[in-house]
Amino acid sequence: MSRGGRQWPALLGRLAVVLLALQAVAFSAVALANLVPDGLIVDELRSAVRSGAIDETSVFRQRTGGMSDRYGECVMFGIGLGEPEGQSWFGTLALSPTLHACPNLVRRLEAEAAGEPLTSVRKIRYWNGLSVVARPALATVGVNGLRVVAVVSLVASGCCLAAVVGRAAGRLPAVALLAPLVAAGDLGGLVGVFHHPLMMSVGLAGAAVLARCAASGRGGRDLAVAAFAAGSVYSFFNLMNFVPGVWAVSAAAVAAGVPARHGARTRAARMAAAAAAWPAGYVSMWAGKWILAAAASSPSEVFDEISSQIRLRINGETRYSSGEPFSGLGENVDYWLGLPLVPAVLAASGLFLAVAVWRLARSPAPAVRTAAVIAGPALIVVLWMLAVSSHNEVHEWFEYRSLPMALGVLLMASCTPVRTSTAAATPARATAAAARPDEAR
Repeated sequence: MSRGGRQWPALLGRLAVVLLALQAVAFSAVALANLVPDGLIVDELRSAVRSGAIDETSVFRQRTGGMSDRYGECVMFGIGLGEPEGQSWFGTLALSPTLHACPNLVRRLEAEAAGEPLTSVRKIRYWNGLSVVARPALATVGVNGLRVVAVVSLVASGCCLAAVVGRAAGRLPAVALLAPLVAAGDLGGLVGVFHHPLMMSVGLAGAAVLARCAASGRGGRDLAVAAFAAGSVYSFFNLMNFVPGVWAVSAAAVAAGVPARHGARTRAARMAAAAAAWPAGYVSMWAGKWILAAAASSPSEVFDEISSQIRLRINGETRYSSGEPFSGLGENVDYWLGLPLVPAVLAASGLFLAVAVWRLARSPAPAVRTAAVIAGPALIVVLWMLAVSSHNEVHEWFEYRSLPMALGVLLMASCTPVRTSTAAATPARATAAAARPDEAR
């Protein structure tokens, strides 16, 4: 067997080990989170309702013009609560009982306070990974404390990604990558709830790890395994939010992190390995929840739920979505353009890109190829919004954040080649200086 023929079984074997290990860790983490007494969480939720930190509002409009997803946050507040009487320990973990959206959560808490059983609904499509953070935090620091924890996590992961990209490609590319999300991603709406910034922090932390692996000189197989793990971890904490943006940033961070001594072909191969493995990891973790849910309920119930949701998310027609092929992308673009700061950010970004392209046009061919490779993952966002059109049309008021993430990829790509081409030329200049010691002094 050729060397290439031996590499594939080895890679698939490593991915299988990572898959099984992460599934085991995920289940164990949810099980540990469920050890937090439900009574402590219920008490904190009641206190939050009394103080106004939780109300029946499912979508909260911020002063910044954007909106916060209180609906999804309330669903995550109640994960693990209100399991039906007689349901097994395994069933509670696999079927993810929850008090559901804000109106339901408030009413169920009121009914329980009046002496009625705490009822729930199932959340079988996704891992309840957010409960690993939410349940202990709710029991100790309450609702607002949990929101603070999420914001701190987001800031920390963003700084970590900026630091790693900065060391690998330069400060300007690091700033360029994150600036559109910070300036035009409506941070007020993002941090108005706990689950969105917590998801985003996990995604950015994964991108930082991948960039660090690329900068250390890891090859395509190692990067594929790391990206598979990063996608899996994001899926564990995720509710299908910001998927294309995090995916694109992760792949682009790998491309930018590859050392300057490597050519565009090696850079592209390593980026492609990460870009292909990341969604594979995401889907594998997602499917793991389906298997657990099928074991706790029935395969037919899970199959019907998943298949109907897939059809609905791709091009389903509902009162919130038209089912038209380009509606998801169009709605996200329209919503994003309607935010107050976005026109100014786009104007500044356009000027930045124009200057960068002008410089690239006068740069050596390797710099142009490097820019093209790093910019490539931005297409992921467009293709995803076209493929999963109805999902993006229904949730355009927060899914649009993948658009500034894609813009950040383009900005980073436009200025990274200046650094890499300069770094690549340094050894040659040093050799020439050494040959002319008098001139060098």
